[in-house]
Amino acid sequence: MSKTAGMAAALCLVTGIMTGVAFTPLITLMVNNIG
Repeated sequence: MSKTAGMAAALCLVTGIMTGVAFTPLITLMVNNIG
C-alpha cells in the first residue's frame, strides 16, 4: 500500500470516529426532543 493511500485511510478513519462521537449526543438530543 502506498504512503498516500495509508494517509487517506487514516484520515477517513479519524474523521469517521470524530463525526460519530460528535453526532451521537446530537442524535440522542433530537430523539429526546421529538419523543
